This record gives sequence, C-alpha cells and structure tokens, in this order.
Amino acid sequence: MNKENLSENVKRVLAKKERKKLKEERELYNATKIISSQNNAMRKIIAQKQLASTSFVSKMKDINKSFPHIRAKDDKNYMKENRVKIQEKAVLHKKFQEEKEELKKKKPFKMKRFEKITSKVAEHLRKNETKNETKKEVEFSIDVEEEEMEEGELEEAEEEIEEEVEEEPEEEVEEESEEEIEEESKEEVEEEAEEEAEEEAEEEAEEEAEEEAEEEAEEEAEEEAEEEAEEEVEEKAEEEVEEEEETCKREDGYGKTEENIIDKFQKNERSKKNEKGGKDKFHKNYGKLPSYILKKKKDIPDESMDAPPGYRVLKNDERNYVLKELHSQLKQINEEYKNNKDKEKKIDLGKQLKEIKDSIELFSTPYVVVDKNF
Repeated sequence: MNKENLSENVKRVLAKKERKKLKEERELYNATKIISSQNNAMRKIIAQKQLASTSFVSKMKDINKSFPHIRAKDDKNYMKENRVKIQEKAVLHKKFQEEKEELKKKKPFKMKRFEKITSKVAEHLRKNETKNETKKEVEFSIDVEEEEMEEGELEEAEEEIEEEVEEEPEEEVEEESEEEIEEESKEEVEEEAEEEAEEEAEEEAEEEAEEEAEEEAEEEAEEEAEEEAEEEVEEKAEEEVEEEEETCKREDGYGKTEENIIDKFQKNERSKKNEKGGKDKFHKNYGKLPSYILKKKKDIPDESMDAPPGYRVLKNDERNYVLKELHSQLKQINEEYKNNKDKEKKIDLGKQLKEIKDSIELFSTPYVVVDKNF
C-alpha cells in the first residue's frame, strides 16, 4: 500500500502506532540499561566478597603452617603420647612411695653376737655426755643453794636468834659441798688423762704393728730376689755345661741327631720359669705394688682387642714417641707464630697449630687404631 493513496485519518492512526512502538522500545532500552548496571554492581560486590574470602583462607593456611602444634594426617598424636607419659610417671611415683613405706616398715638386722658391743667412739661420747650432765647438776645445785641463802637472809630479819644457832652447821655443809665439787673435777681430769694415755698407747701399738708388717714384707721381697738370683745363676751354669757337652759331640753328618722329647720338655719348662722370673722382676721394679695397680701400669693395647682388617692398635711406647714429636712441633710452631708478622703466614701457622692439637688429643687416648704400615 502506498501512503499517498491513504486518507489522512489512516495516516494519523499509523503515526500513533509508530509512536507507541518507539516509546515501548525506549522503555525497554532504559530498563535493560538499569538491569545491566544493577547486574554489574552485584557482580563487583560478589567479586570483592570472593576476593576477601580467598585472601582470608590463604591467610589462615599460612597461620596454620606457622603453628607446628596443629596436627596433620601423617603427624603423631601428641595428646595420646603425653597421656601415656603422665600415666607412667604416676605409676612410678606410686611404686616409689610403696618402696618408701616398705623401707620404713623394715626392721634393722642385728646380730646377737654384737648387740652388747659398743665402739670406742660411742663409749667416749657417752662418757662426755655423763660428764656434761654431772656439771649441769652441780651448777643447778649451786644455784639452788644461793636461792636458799637469799631466803635465809630474809628469814634472818624475822628470826635472828634461831639463825645464829643454825649458821655453823650450814657453813660446814657448804664447805663439804665445795670440797666434793673440787674432788669430782679432779677425778674428771684424771679420767681424761687416763683415756688420752690409753688412746696414745693404742695408736703406738698400731704403728708398731704396721712397721713390723712392712719390715716382714721387705724381708720376704729380699729373700725372693735372692732366690731368683740363685736360680738364674744355676740355670746359666746348666746352660754352659750343656753347650760344652754339645761342642764335645761329633760334628759328623751322621752323628747329628735330633733332640729327645725329654730335652725339649726340659727346655720348655726352663723358658716358662724364665718368663715367670721376668714378670716377678718387673713387679718388684715397680716398687712391690699389688697386682690391681700393676694392671693399670701395663701396656693396655698389648691386650687382645678387636681391630679392623688392615689396621692395628698402637703400642704405648710408639704412642709416647709420637706424642713427644707432636709436642716438639707444637713448641716450634708457637715460636714461629709469635715472631711472624705476615697475616697469611700466621693464618697457615694457626691451622697447623689446630691440626697438631687435634692429633695430640687423638694420640692421648690409650687405644689408637692405625694402618699396619704406620
């Protein structure tokens, strides 16, 4: 249809319809704009919330990592372990208390033979206690007498006649008490002197007994040394006689025979005796010391000790020799270190000193394992 052929009324109706459509389209556009802006704002808010939550979670994770007491799946349950330890401690405490109670209940063991026997120290203490008690009693009696005298003086003012008659016997009693105190003090001094004399006599007797024992030990050692010297002289003489007999024998090839079994046996016995004699000499050279001290002085590495293959334990003599050399080197390097002024040389010398000190510490121990070719 052409618009030109239409009437004016129709044209107006169509224009109204178009206007309505445009209005609706504008309203829809505005509504969509508002909705999109609202949606954008909501999206921003949600994004901010999500960011905040993720940062919070990450922070919590970092905090949890920093705390070692928070347990993971593979970690131990320390609560259970602590509970077990506390229970063990409680059980041990109970046992300890039970043992204490048992010890309290136990009666001390007393031998019937030595029930009535007391030591000299205990007797001396008892005597001193009795003396102190007697002194206290005497002092107490003197104080009582002084108080009685004061009371008597007060009574004298009231009854002068009766006191004049009774004064003479009271003075006699006082003199007698003073004499008794003096006699008791003299007796105590005499008893102390006697006890000291007895103690000195006992000490002298003990010293004499010790001196006699030492003299007997020295005499026995001298006798043993003389016997060993005689045995050595006899053995040397026997060996010389045997050597002469062997030289007197024929030197022909047919005349040479192997030694008998008896001769070998005798030689073995002599060698054993010589070894024993050498040990005894070694013992006496150390000043007649007992065996438990000699074991300490022996060369400890000589005893059987497990060493790895290709290695050996250093003997005491070798170890001492090495230590002497190390000490001499240490002195020389110390002098060089003091005299030197170069920093580089001083650093090298310091390193050498440290190495020597470490090696001295190592060789100062009794067991030192070294190569066989050392």
